[in-house]
Amino acid sequence: MKLRIYVIVAASAIALAAVQSLAASRAHSKNIIVEPPAAVPALAQAGGEAIYLHSTGGGRTLLYVETDAGRSLTVLDVSDPSRIRSLKHVPLAAKGPFDFVEDVGDEGALIRYRDGSGVALVDLSHQAAPALVDEPALEHAGGAETFGRTGLLLTSDKTLATSERRPQTYYVMDTEEIARPSLLATVPAVTQRLTKVDTGTIFLLNRDGITVVRRPALEQAQDENENPHN
Repeated sequence: MKLRIYVIVAASAIALAAVQSLAASRAHSKNIIVEPPAAVPALAQAGGEAIYLHSTGGGRTLLYVETDAGRSLTVLDVSDPSRIRSLKHVPLAAKGPFDFVEDVGDEGALIRYRDGSGVALVDLSHQAAPALVDEPALEHAGGAETFGRTGLLLTSDKTLATSERRPQTYYVMDTEEIARPSLLATVPAVTQRLTKVDTGTIFLLNRDGITVVRRPALEQAQDENENPHN
């Protein structure tokens, strides 16, 4: 009987120590709670290279965690921070570790490889099944930036700068359909780029002349602002 009581007491002591340890690991104040991975099993399983938050609408927010040196993404539902859920672990055909750069439209994300080898586009239209977009222009791009809601401007060089004089190739893409981005134009040997901010117009100069990348919706909005009674 004494042995049994000792075992029960010992087990209770261990359980109490575990609870106290977990409570101690949760730094908190009246308004803030800090929970480490050990306190949230879903997060403890998702240590990785980089993270990216994506709002899907309807109040749902997903956290994508780059794992396996860029070869996979873990998808977590963090809509309710008090109930974080692991949704899926998805293979990704990335060629190495990368960083998330910015949103592309409502259903995509631009990534940049850490070894300087270029950029890629991740399709998030199927929220729990992200995938790299298969587009040759992306494979050869050194630099990239977004313009407007769906525009993506790629260059053959890693640096995008309006004052850059060294010739580089620009690729103008529309990502309205994120899984099938449309390559609208390839402009080689560009020596200068300028942007008209109010209409979002981009001017690309090369030896053939000036290529103009227009944004009709912004042009119309600007015209209506300037001529409200027309």
